[in-house]
Amino acid sequence: MDNVKKQQSKQNRRDKKKKKQYYRKQSDNKRKENGRIRIELENGHCGFLVTCNQKEYQCLQESYNILNEISDQLYPTTAEHPDPNDIEACIKAELEAEQKTNRRFLQVKTRCKNLLFIRIQDDQIDPQALSTALWKDLEQNRRQNCRYIQRIIPVIRTCRTDKIVTIFDELFESLASKNVCSYLIQCRIRNYSSLTERTLQESIIKIVRERRPNWYVCLDRPDQVIQINVLCKAACISLLPDYNRYSKYNLIEFIKKHFGITENNNDGDNVMLNSDKQSKIIDNDDAENKNESISDDTKDITATVTEEEQQQQL
Repeated sequence: MDNVKKQQSKQNRRDKKKKKQYYRKQSDNKRKENGRIRIELENGHCGFLVTCNQKEYQCLQESYNILNEISDQLYPTTAEHPDPNDIEACIKAELEAEQKTNRRFLQVKTRCKNLLFIRIQDDQIDPQALSTALWKDLEQNRRQNCRYIQRIIPVIRTCRTDKIVTIFDELFESLASKNVCSYLIQCRIRNYSSLTERTLQESIIKIVRERRPNWYVCLDRPDQVIQINVLCKAACISLLPDYNRYSKYNLIEFIKKHFGITENNNDGDNVMLNSDKQSKIIDNDDAENKNESISDDTKDITATVTEEEQQQQL
């Protein structure tokens, strides 16, 4: 009887060990995506910060489709065929070219809800140029190619939170090409309590005044918006031109304002609104956007323009 009990206890231990190994393996697989460990947002990344409303997976797929489409137009890849008569070599070259295009962008963990970061893995791609091409393509083609993306913001550089001021000082000298320009600073901090928006804002204003003394603050329609988003222990630095023209880089609001508004009927189909109703809604949206911009800007910019600077502007 003792031997039977010992064998049963040994078997139970083995079963428990197998269960632990199984769950460990499953947890490791969850941390992988397409055979690669998902990278967290850290120093040295550049890409796009995308906001959405609840449906992150659909937003991610839309972002991949839009960015790949625009990047194919700006940076086309051609498959090199060693021998036109060799069909296998041609197919292999085309597959390699397709895989290269699919590896241009990769999602990076932000640890913030409804906020995605898509990293650019190709060194040839410039986020500023890609963003400009995206908005120009949207203006020319007049088509709605998104449903779940809200804002898509190009990020020039990511850095650690304790290196924001030094990294911004290095980048600003090369990015600020205009001698006279109106600007606005927006600082948003998420899931990080060791830094306040006001202290970060004052540090950035100090750099701008030292590097570009002719730049002046404009709360209504600035030429450049300097936006810094702090996500946990990483910060995203962005320089956004034509901020109000592109509806604060909100794709859906830009489409509504310029190309018309759609609403769902009882059958679930999208139907264009009447002109009178559409104009009323656009006016209401403009009023809401204006009030929102004024409230956001006054909240973001606190004590930015001193009395001395106002006298210099006059």
